[in-house]
Amino acid sequence: MFYAHPFELALGFVMVISGIRAFISGESSPSINDALPEELLLAFQIISFLAGVCLLAGLALRSNAFGRTIERVGTILAAGTYGGYAAILAFTVPLWLAWSTLSTTAAVALAFWLRGKAIRKTELTILRALRAGNVTEDPHELMRRLMDSRGLDLNGQDRRA
Repeated sequence: MFYAHPFELALGFVMVISGIRAFISGESSPSINDALPEELLLAFQIISFLAGVCLLAGLALRSNAFGRTIERVGTILAAGTYGGYAAILAFTVPLWLAWSTLSTTAAVALAFWLRGKAIRKTELTILRALRAGNVTEDPHELMRRLMDSRGLDLNGQDRRA
């Protein structure tokens, strides 16, 4: 189950571990600590930690629709925290010093946002198929198989057959 999205899994662990470290020591990355007032820093740390928890929980529960929804929430939260971090770098550190970290962080934010959109698109496709009433098997099994991209068409039939 975790092997399907190793980068999402790794970044989820990083966000959880960073959040735990921030709660214990009260500090995050120096660029964030210096740029944000205490209340915003706490909000950033909480949202980042929750994003990691949602990513990990969503991956662990990905065999059902609820797990995918949790994963989607985690990807959107992660996109927001990484995007926020990129914005903080852009406005507080000279661009010639921060361009590498800024571009990497912005790319990760974009990747999380696109992953969240992809999950939502898959959910909408499945919902349309279920509402159309052309389901010949258990809807939960169909949803699991479609979301795991196992080569099924919208009727739950194997495309490869």
